[in-house]
Amino acid sequence: MACVKHSALNSIENARFIVDLEVDEATLHDVYMPHLKRVIDEGSSAVTASYNSVNGEWMGQGHPMLTGVLRDLWQFTGMTATDAVWGMRNGAAALEAGMDLEELFSQTHATHLRNQLKAGKTSWETVERSGVRIQATRLRSYAARSEPPPWIELMARESHRALAGEVAAKAVVLLSNDLLDGQPVLPPTADVASIAVIGRLATAASMGDSAHPTSGHQKPCQRPRRHPRRLPRRNRHPRHVAIDVSLLALAEWDPDRRRRVAPSIGGISLHVGAHAHDPASIVIDRRDTNGNRPGGR
Repeated sequence: MACVKHSALNSIENARFIVDLEVDEATLHDVYMPHLKRVIDEGSSAVTASYNSVNGEWMGQGHPMLTGVLRDLWQFTGMTATDAVWGMRNGAAALEAGMDLEELFSQTHATHLRNQLKAGKTSWETVERSGVRIQATRLRSYAARSEPPPWIELMARESHRALAGEVAAKAVVLLSNDLLDGQPVLPPTADVASIAVIGRLATAASMGDSAHPTSGHQKPCQRPRRHPRRLPRRNRHPRHVAIDVSLLALAEWDPDRRRRVAPSIGGISLHVGAHAHDPASIVIDRRDTNGNRPGGR
């Protein structure tokens, strides 16, 4: 079953539990939504909401997106799910808005939903609506299978990894490509014989936030070599390029080694970003405007 995630504007990783993103309707639909709609139109069966808020509405319980856009505008008939965990702040409000499933396990629903039903904040008819959506989506997905589920040996096979690499390469956004001696820095010219790859992510398998209950515990099927000696160039440059890799940040790099290597390199690639041991989200003592923590009432 294909699931598109995260809807929507999930772009600020370290503040996603607290940030409210303001965007006008034209920009939202013309810039930030077309890729989501395309995946849904291609047959995605489920949509995962993002943690953040958009125009004052938390995506895990926002009626404008869950019902107004997905159901009414796009005619989506699959199921919706929260991000895991703390993707839902108010179980009754989420159900009424069109949220079907609380991931990764029942938190807000288990704690508050029964009392919210008794208080009339939502109804069993709304619960049944979400239940029918979930089961109908599962049954449609199963009925549409033309082949049995793949054996575990087929998972992450070489062709799959090659496709993932191609997607990653095509998804790169080049923000600038300044001129150096009248020539753009990228792609490297044929006279660049070596490139120093610097930074703690240079050969690290960065698999996301290590504290995350799901994505943070993925294991790479192939670990990078610690000190790769030679890296093949693109086909247009048949020569090989020598690589000197440092796993330390530039500020911590051994000065003696830096001076020793510097004369032999023709370029530098700095690999910066969050490591698996860096927290991806700030969740401690962060409350919404009603004084509720993520996952609370």
